[in-house]
Amino acid sequence: MSGLVSYSDSENESADEMQNEKLETNTKKIDVQSNIVNTKKKRKIIDLKTNLSQNCNKIAPLPVPISIQKMFSSQNIDIMSSSIKLVTNLSTTSRLNKKLPGKVRTFEHFEGNWPTYVFTPLTINSNTISLYNYLVHNFKDLSLTFFQLDECHISLSRTVPIRHYWMEPLYSKLKDCIPLHSFTYSFLNIKVYVNDEKTRTFIGVEINSGYSKLKEITDSVDKVFKEFGLDIYYKEPSFHVSFAWCLGDKKTEIEKYIDSFSQLKDQFSILASKVCMKCGNKLFQICLQ
Repeated sequence: MSGLVSYSDSENESADEMQNEKLETNTKKIDVQSNIVNTKKKRKIIDLKTNLSQNCNKIAPLPVPISIQKMFSSQNIDIMSSSIKLVTNLSTTSRLNKKLPGKVRTFEHFEGNWPTYVFTPLTINSNTISLYNYLVHNFKDLSLTFFQLDECHISLSRTVPIRHYWMEPLYSKLKDCIPLHSFTYSFLNIKVYVNDEKTRTFIGVEINSGYSKLKEITDSVDKVFKEFGLDIYYKEPSFHVSFAWCLGDKKTEIEKYIDSFSQLKDQFSILASKVCMKCGNKLFQICLQ
């Protein structure tokens, strides 16, 4: 037994220390590699974000679908092109402007309401252009500023507010009720009109023959408007075509001025071939046979 040698635990301890050092070294290597990988990933993400932001600036916006573009486009607006030609034939020496200041709403505005009225457009020909030039010539010396009307027509209803979903039903009802026979009318003399709010004065030409046909249409329009709870037209309407207007109530002043030439010398007939309903920027037409 005395021949046995007793060894200390120092050798085991040193072996353990070496293993621990190897583990620490391997762990550090793994950490370093992990940091390198994470850094590369971060760089890739940053580069990707940079490229995306640059590409987004270069990409053109997507086009608006055609169905959306046409959602609020005017319908059959070509029938008004002739009225615009009339406006372009104005004398440059007249005191007529194209701006529209001082317009006052006839009813309170609510979102979703569309101002709507019924009318028959004025047929443009050499006679109506001559009449317009005649009016411009006679009013150019009056000390008032007049404004052009882009649409020359005979009103067949009041301007009323309707909801968007009423357009088609209202139009359908009007087509069923309005007499579909075309007719002619003629002008009698120059007349002055003031709107209900007394904010604008209009110079127009009163209708002579064709009154009964126009009254028949307004009666039909009133019938439909009543069904929708809308205001009807005047009981005894003065059918006319307005050509220009000025601010304020200037009826008395203008009537004194036009007394000498209010009676029209030349009489001519005009064909009424359409009745139109305008809702905001949408235009519906009813062709008369």
